[in-house]
Amino acid sequence: MTLLHGIARFDPDRGRRNRNAVKTIILRALSHARKDDVFCIQVGANDGKLADPIHGMITANGWTGLLIEPHPAYYRDLVALYADTPGIRTLNVGISDQEATLPLYHLAEDARGLYPAWARGCASLDESWMSAAIDRACDMEGITREDHHLACVDVPLVRLDGVLKDHKITRADILVVDVEGHEPAVMRSFDLDALSASVVIIECKSSGRRAQGAHVAQLEKAGFDVFRLSGDLYGVHRDRMTVPLSDMLQWIGYDALVAPGTPA
Repeated sequence: MTLLHGIARFDPDRGRRNRNAVKTIILRALSHARKDDVFCIQVGANDGKLADPIHGMITANGWTGLLIEPHPAYYRDLVALYADTPGIRTLNVGISDQEATLPLYHLAEDARGLYPAWARGCASLDESWMSAAIDRACDMEGITREDHHLACVDVPLVRLDGVLKDHKITRADILVVDVEGHEPAVMRSFDLDALSASVVIIECKSSGRRAQGAHVAQLEKAGFDVFRLSGDLYGVHRDRMTVPLSDMLQWIGYDALVAPGTPA
């Protein structure tokens, strides 16, 4: 059967367990389809671990790829994490639809210990976006905000199609985009059809309806079924992954029953 065909209308937001199960199915199905020979492109990789959907597949299944992170400190953590991992390349730039140098707003490193880990993952080219994330963390954790808690660093921005050309990348199995509000510009910076991806994950926790609608339209036009898992949009290409239902169920802990005395 075709993997999760028509899943665009499935809404698993009834609980964390369902969401994680569907994510597991999608990522393992991709590994299954490619026999673990999966090449990924990640835009906004942060430190490689924080709320990262593909870190476990890289370390456990040997996925390879290009991981892109603009923030210098987060990039150093990313490089250190994958220093001994074969097939992983990293790049310290931001991705946008136009080349430029712009300030990236982030939680100050000297305030890192005061805030929950997720606040470090909210670095954004939008100052108000990052400021709101800090305010939200302060409200949740009872933190007294100081002016210096919001910092910025200038980062170079380039188009993704230029990066792919420079690195001689002609295709990718999975694309992950998590850039805190700048996702539309990233998705305008390359040809999705030419990438031939099987899975696309776009973080959309705080994006407006217009941005999300544009992502869905772009993905559907390129042949993806699109659905929402928590704050992320998952696109699964209709024609590039097939997997038996029994395998999907086993991946989330449901094994087929065997009658007593039946040979294993």
